[in-house]
Amino acid sequence: MAPESQEPDSHGQPERRADDFEIVQASTGYRLTERIGSGSYGTVWRAHAPGGVPVAIKIVSWPAGHKATQSEVRALDLMKQLRHPFLVQLHAYWFNADRLVMVMDLADQCIADVLDDAVRAGLPGIRLEELSGYIEEAAEALDFLHDNDVIHCDIKPDNILLVKGHARLGDFGVARLLNRDKLDMTATSTGTPLYGAPEVWLNRISKFSDQYSLAATYYELRTNRPLFRAATPFQAMKMHIETEPTLEGIDQAERRVLLRALAKKHTDRYPTCREFAEALRASQKSVVGDDQTVPRRRGLLIALAGMLALAIGLGLWQMVPRLISADVVEVEAGGRGTFDVTLLGAAWGHTAPFSLEFAAELQGKASVEIEPWRGMDKPHTVTVSVPLDTLPGSYPATVRATLPWSSARHAFTLRIVPPQVAELTGFKPADQATILRPSSDGIAFYDRIIHEQSGIEFVLVPRERSSDPPTFYVMRDKVSERNFLDIVRQDADATADFSFWRERSLNQTGLDIPILNITYGEARAFARRMGGNLPTAAQWDKASGFHDRPAGQIGPFDPRWSAEQGEGIALGGQAHAVGESKFDICLPFGLRDMAGNGYEWTRTLADSGSPVDEQPDPDFNLLLRGRSYQKDAPLLYEDLDPSAPSRPQQPPGERDTATSFRVVVEP
Repeated sequence: MAPESQEPDSHGQPERRADDFEIVQASTGYRLTERIGSGSYGTVWRAHAPGGVPVAIKIVSWPAGHKATQSEVRALDLMKQLRHPFLVQLHAYWFNADRLVMVMDLADQCIADVLDDAVRAGLPGIRLEELSGYIEEAAEALDFLHDNDVIHCDIKPDNILLVKGHARLGDFGVARLLNRDKLDMTATSTGTPLYGAPEVWLNRISKFSDQYSLAATYYELRTNRPLFRAATPFQAMKMHIETEPTLEGIDQAERRVLLRALAKKHTDRYPTCREFAEALRASQKSVVGDDQTVPRRRGLLIALAGMLALAIGLGLWQMVPRLISADVVEVEAGGRGTFDVTLLGAAWGHTAPFSLEFAAELQGKASVEIEPWRGMDKPHTVTVSVPLDTLPGSYPATVRATLPWSSARHAFTLRIVPPQVAELTGFKPADQATILRPSSDGIAFYDRIIHEQSGIEFVLVPRERSSDPPTFYVMRDKVSERNFLDIVRQDADATADFSFWRERSLNQTGLDIPILNITYGEARAFARRMGGNLPTAAQWDKASGFHDRPAGQIGPFDPRWSAEQGEGIALGGQAHAVGESKFDICLPFGLRDMAGNGYEWTRTLADSGSPVDEQPDPDFNLLLRGRSYQKDAPLLYEDLDPSAPSRPQQPPGERDTATSFRVVVEP
């Protein structure tokens, strides 16, 4: 626990205030074990009473001589005498070091946690049968308080606690005594605005105010929706006093019961909270009782909320934070989605860290980025990312804001949809292809695709940094004679572009070696008929692993190859069948025949380094990539460096028996 501030004594020197451990454990026999809550009002601890019994201990930070505390002490003496199975019991209280210490029952959780669990399970709210039981128990406890001249004044989800599956009302331990001769009592700083009855806003309160708050709480727990959506105190007041709630998400019989309990005039509500709860139960069978009786007048004791100190000091609306955000957030698998969250009603000068909780299926998968705290009433951008293997569906999630004295939550649905995968005309996914989403591109791609007409395989080369070319596909192998002649043979319009090859295509099937002796224009026409293009030098270099090579990798081939072997790469004077050179395979994309088995056309001009998309001037040379099978040594990465002393190039209309090509497809 952080050190507390020190007030100066009468001599102007700081007076040391004892910490919680000194206050409780010095001579009482209680042992603090875990702090479970804190705020401007003080702290709440999990503790053990003498004999090892688990209890909760609340330490209120007001000095014992404070005017309000003297009134509360009179109420605390009475509260100790109240015993009921559905009330959190106040066992003891005392003052020590100018602070009030209260010992109470320790609960398992609050009903707000049950709502969170239900939303995570995909339900609209707490299951009706379970919720009805909790509300009936809370109603019985409220009637008991009313019969003993006590009004709770702060019924809300956070104050209905659960112990072994049963409801217990809590947070009424700090109380003040009021005039017993009046039915309606002044309550300028009483209750929580989102659940407060109309008369509370008019500075008048009665026992029927608890019934109104219980009905508002029931509706939120039933539907995961607040009774009213208000952004300011004035708006909340207007709605509670003037607006009839719509009560969406429940049937008509249930709605009639709630509307009576939420009546603007307290005399129009049910005579007791128990009768309200019984009418709710009956409405589930479409039977609602309509008996009304005039409530009897008697003096009352107002039990203020445990947060009364903060309400008086800072203003009640500031004490009740509320989150405004989207109800549904859609994210593509493998992608990210953004939404804004705004905290309303928080005290100025405080930060409120946001956090997100996901369904079990997304825990450890979904990642979150939250904009740093900008202040109350300001939107904060939240980004949620999920991996590609996330199953599409709707997942419950909750965003929380944590303040020193309270917290706010907003449940929403995270809807995961299948990724939009790039579709290319004339291509299909390869068998067992997986979906990738390059970090620099917004769309997803299959890692391998097949050209449907030819059966040729293309491999995805993703953009991974800003200097990379945009994501593209490239043929895994060079175009073979067989591939080339098949396309020429099947293309009725091939005469103009492939006149040199037309007769041969009719008489030969072609070999599996690379197509050689081909001009730039013929290679480009072939690529266009496949729906692609010739690669730029930058694309070829990226595909070869030039920019992504591991340390010690000297070229686009298997590092196990050595010159002494003399095999495994098509060098030394003879072309090999495409893809059959054992060591001529490069990482990270698994392309073959890039270190040998023939040069390859690119569409990059040799003099300027600029790519061209049309037939270039015959006087300009184009850069070649790869290595001729007539050479004795394979291509090295140093040969691709722009500062290399010589870079192979060739006029676009020239034929060479060592020049082939491969095709790229640009989505």
